[in-house]
Amino acid sequence: MITFVFGLFFRKIFTRKSLLAKLIFEIISLTLTVAVIFYASESFELKTGLENREKLSLFVFLLVGEIALIFPMSFSERLLAHFLEIRHQQFYFTLVGLKISPTRFVFGKALADSIFPLVRVMVILGICTLFLGLQLSFLNLLIFFGLQILATCLFSIMALITCLCYLKFNRGVGLFHTLQSFAAIIGGVYFPNQIFPSSIKNFSDMLPQTQILHASRLVFSDQSVSSKSYLVILSWILLLAGIWSILNRFIISWQKQHARFP
Repeated sequence: MITFVFGLFFRKIFTRKSLLAKLIFEIISLTLTVAVIFYASESFELKTGLENREKLSLFVFLLVGEIALIFPMSFSERLLAHFLEIRHQQFYFTLVGLKISPTRFVFGKALADSIFPLVRVMVILGICTLFLGLQLSFLNLLIFFGLQILATCLFSIMALITCLCYLKFNRGVGLFHTLQSFAAIIGGVYFPNQIFPSSIKNFSDMLPQTQILHASRLVFSDQSVSSKSYLVILSWILLLAGIWSILNRFIISWQKQHARFP
């Protein structure tokens, strides 16, 4: 994402600076991100092959591609990071022995970290609304954040499944990041999936990332979201929640057999 690229550039400059300097870095980074999106949308034309009723501006397309997955991905990555931390520090089984749920523990720490990506999304929306004429009604804003909640639930379940796999097999984190990047790319974060051959497009349409991006773009264009998008997202949530439940029971059984505590 564009914000990530600017972050890499400025982070070396502000690594050892004060909190105020880091805040200035965030503002500069986000402002440049919005500027790149705006001027790119002014320079090129978006051709998606969509029906007229789903015509999107390039500005909306790029903006949603930048912000729609920031919070869900950041939250799931923090879940994984905190899980790896307690696992590597041998704190996981300590929590189990103390009858404290490791899942709730890492969720609590991830929630504490979630304020920063949320503020990042709000600042980008604020800049676009105040200076670039973005018009987003209160209802559409609620729908967008409702989609963000669904996306966060989905990504969190995927992260928890990865945690269970890592707990049992000591691997899976790299695969999680690889699959997320692949799904985001063919899901349309950078370009519309309509440009793909029909077989790849049909596969892409069944991915939750595709539907999250597509539904968010329709909301930002003040258009109604089809029930298909919600159905695909909810189906993935239920499917992955079922997989997590089965794996969790299996891992709990395995833990009892290898318990360090009576």
